[in-house]
Amino acid sequence: MADIEIQFGKADLTTCDREIIHTPGSVQPYGVLLVTDPETLTILQVGGATEGLLCKSVSDLAGSNLADIMPAEKVRRLKQLLFENELRRPMHLLNFMANAEQLVLDVSVHQNDGGLIFEFEESDVTENGEHNPLGQVQAMIASISEAGSLDQLCQSTTSQLQRVTGYDRVMVYRFLPDESGSVVAETVNDGHARFFGLRYPASDIPQQARALYLDNWLRIVADIDAVPSSLISQTNPATGSPLDLSHATLRSVSPIHLEYLRNMGVQATMTISIIKNGKLWGLIACHHHSPKRLPRHVRAVCELFGNMFALQLDARERAEAMEYRHKSSKLHSALVNRMSGHDDLALGLIDQSPTLLDYLDADGVAILVDDKYAAIGRVPRESQVRALVAWLDKHAIDGTFTSNNLAAQFDLAKDFAIEASGVLAISASRSPSDYIIWFRPELIESVRWAGDPKKPVEVGPHGDRLTPRKSFDEWVQSVRYEAKPWTENEIEAATHMRVSLLEVVLRRIDQVARERAIAQGRHETMVAELNHRVKNTLATIQALARYTHKSADSLTAYVTDFDKRIQAMATSHNLLSEAAWGKTDLRTIIAAQLDPYGSAKSIVLDGPDVSMLTLASAPLGMVLHELATNAAKYGALSTTGQVQVEWDVANVRGENKLAIRWREYGGPPVTKPTREGFGTFTLKNIIPFQCGGQTDIRYAPKGVECDINLGADCFVGESELNGSADDQAAHAANETQQSDKHRLLVVEDEAMIAFMIEQIVLDAGYEVVGPVSRLDAAMKVATSQKLSAALIDVNLAGDLTWPLARLLKERGVPFTFMTGYARSGVLDDEFSDALVLGKPFDANAVHAAVARMVGEIEVE
Repeated sequence: MADIEIQFGKADLTTCDREIIHTPGSVQPYGVLLVTDPETLTILQVGGATEGLLCKSVSDLAGSNLADIMPAEKVRRLKQLLFENELRRPMHLLNFMANAEQLVLDVSVHQNDGGLIFEFEESDVTENGEHNPLGQVQAMIASISEAGSLDQLCQSTTSQLQRVTGYDRVMVYRFLPDESGSVVAETVNDGHARFFGLRYPASDIPQQARALYLDNWLRIVADIDAVPSSLISQTNPATGSPLDLSHATLRSVSPIHLEYLRNMGVQATMTISIIKNGKLWGLIACHHHSPKRLPRHVRAVCELFGNMFALQLDARERAEAMEYRHKSSKLHSALVNRMSGHDDLALGLIDQSPTLLDYLDADGVAILVDDKYAAIGRVPRESQVRALVAWLDKHAIDGTFTSNNLAAQFDLAKDFAIEASGVLAISASRSPSDYIIWFRPELIESVRWAGDPKKPVEVGPHGDRLTPRKSFDEWVQSVRYEAKPWTENEIEAATHMRVSLLEVVLRRIDQVARERAIAQGRHETMVAELNHRVKNTLATIQALARYTHKSADSLTAYVTDFDKRIQAMATSHNLLSEAAWGKTDLRTIIAAQLDPYGSAKSIVLDGPDVSMLTLASAPLGMVLHELATNAAKYGALSTTGQVQVEWDVANVRGENKLAIRWREYGGPPVTKPTREGFGTFTLKNIIPFQCGGQTDIRYAPKGVECDINLGADCFVGESELNGSADDQAAHAANETQQSDKHRLLVVEDEAMIAFMIEQIVLDAGYEVVGPVSRLDAAMKVATSQKLSAALIDVNLAGDLTWPLARLLKERGVPFTFMTGYARSGVLDDEFSDALVLGKPFDANAVHAAVARMVGEIEVE
């Protein structure tokens, strides 16, 4: 392929950003790419190794039909997929043999630019026969989960990916605030250069490449010296423009990037995007020094593992932030209590431990309030601080200012850079010139760059076209006037302190200290509750992964179904979060789960204003998701049918009842499933268990019908009544012992977690009583049933289970608590020696706890 002609002026850091990389007009030559009309399947564009893989020339394929090269049953399956999916991202379609040598091909398909884009590549039959992709992903995730820190997590990730893929080098590359990147972890074979700790200029990964990494999570280059195969024709007939290959695995590579890799000594690469909170956090970069093409199923393993790594990364960073906030909150409370009762505000913050210098990681702090000056630690002279405060009056926005290079903004700061290159300042009152300022010293450091950062690109022999730098030798830069950057947690803590200072200055009464003590208690409760919710969520995700794995018949189905269920759970949690974990509008819950699958014409919602309580919002969202995905795959929303959801509230014997009716019309004829999958399991069990309601699903020929009935403790309608009677105790009481197995009571209010624990206990050979989700029902069971042991969740929808634990203790029944709370922060002194299982669960730990309770292993 000829070099892409780009008009360049000065060779600066933005020049590479102008290169068009998503419409190269060619593909990597190890595969075949076909573009067909989605209606007729006529081949519109074609390129690649057609003769080697399909035994036909490019000219023979152009204008022919997909049915000419693909078996009829595969074409029928394709048409079914088009009805069931948007195919925005490539989906593995099938494996088939398409030439005289019976070569097995992998085929994927996605839709873009008004056409269907098919990608064919040779399948690695040996690899497919030797590996279990799902087991491989689970083993990789289990390995990195043991890492104790973020650095160890990243390092373990590179080790696992190199083991699975066989690349010479695997790196975790993190983007920094200035858009440059740093190698924070690396696993590399002996004999190859090590890049760990090196920094790369922002221009090494241009903006359009970052956008593609955010949209397309895995990119592979099999051989940088392979000659790209041009598409015939070059323009997409549907649009009249070059074909958009953003999501195509076979998309050819930018000449500039190939030259960059060649200068680096790399022959083949794979890149996995690390996306956190919708933003590109970094990349997992794999390098090989000879040509290498990774089989499709191994790439799928890597992509899923990359997504799981991003979730682990996010959870670890949130946990670290939570720990910092908890520690900061204790210091904050002590400081506020002291200054509330101190006549001199400045002295109240620095004359006793802890001081403001303990509050943030700084070398010094200065306070200027009511023209009174006080300081502690390493700070500039008082005159210099006063000059800085005068400057801050004009530059501090909303009473806060931060910088890790003050000299770049305030010229006089060069005179005291040794003491204060970094500052974090907050106004201490609503009057000008009242400030608290933390200082960090100049950190003269040597930054190790992969080549001179001042010459990330050069004008080369192609005229004005940019040439990547030739040298990647380590280049050391000495940095002056910079301090350690302030973190978001530190800035948040300082802002929190400013709010407290304003309160103290304005009120100056003892009540402030009492209110702060109460707020501290609330904060600790909030931190504990948030930690509990995070761990409960992780345990629920763990259960979803187990159940999805059991019902999935392929890696693609597992990835797709698991991803959609995670999204459904996230949607429910977003609605709860927006409502501060209070009431959520029923219509909003239904619409949120249905909107991705239909339009205003295909979905009809009708019912009065009803608000769902926290107890029922998430379970109802999960049930609606399963109904919606079933309708999109097999029911009314797979064609031009319609889904109607109606609801009303009726008073039945003095209690309000909510009835939700799901009806499908105009879809394909319906038959009852021959096996119970995860969706059917969810519909039958989630609502009865977690909400005490009922569900009834019927597979009528004209369309699926489902009735959901909930009691008054799940919603708020025209009136608010007490909760409905709990029949869980009666259900458990009707259970009769069928054998001489040990009988274990399982008490847990999250349905997915409860059923997962139940299955773990059953698999271990014990009999389960329950599961039970409510405290009153559990008390009845514990009173009336013969039990060998019990597994008890600490918190059941806000009710602590201490009364149940006391009852079991009186009856001599051993028990183990299950919780997402920290042990030290939740257990009463009465149960300080009790066994505790932390969420999320490890099946072996559950087995060990049960065996210990029933006496099958000795207590050490």
